[in-house]
Amino acid sequence: MKSKKRRIGIFRGTFDPIHIGHVSFALKAITKAKLDELYFLVEPMPPHKKNVSDFVHRLKMVYQTVEPYQGMHVLDLGNTKTNASNIITKLKAKFKSTTFVFLMGSDVAKTLPQWSNLEIFCEDNEIIIALRNLDEKNEIVKIIDSLPVKMTYATVISAPVPSISSTTIRNNIYQNNSSIHIDNNVHQYITTQQLYKK
Repeated sequence: MKSKKRRIGIFRGTFDPIHIGHVSFALKAITKAKLDELYFLVEPMPPHKKNVSDFVHRLKMVYQTVEPYQGMHVLDLGNTKTNASNIITKLKAKFKSTTFVFLMGSDVAKTLPQWSNLEIFCEDNEIIIALRNLDEKNEIVKIIDSLPVKMTYATVISAPVPSISSTTIRNNIYQNNSSIHIDNNVHQYITTQQLYKK
């Protein structure tokens, strides 16, 4: 008898810092996509982003945030630049007999037409997209439908906390304003390491 494939969510991002919007989306995705587990994957060197905090700091903050949540984990593929196709290759080597469900915000989904090797990312994988800011569901669906390679399955949902952004949190910390949108342990870590003060 053929064993049932596991369903594993992969939430790839900069997480600079990780906040309750990320966690809320992850929790909603676990239920919506019927995931067995979900892994946060910290982007070592995010493309198109400058002045990103050190990978080790961001990784530690993600570990601290997800620790209390059952079924949530951190996947560390190393501090090397990787593209989507390389990540897929590493994931398939690590997790056998698995359907991968990739989580992304609508801002990332809008860049999918520019991704290289898109067919490798789309093959046998699913995506779940959270609408951010003023993005409309119809707009995102049109982008997905127009891709030259079709996704196995794509779902667009409303972001549980659409207005929170890591940029706003960094700016608040820089201006010595407290932020209620990050884990207490993460807030302490940021203070101790003096992150976002330059």
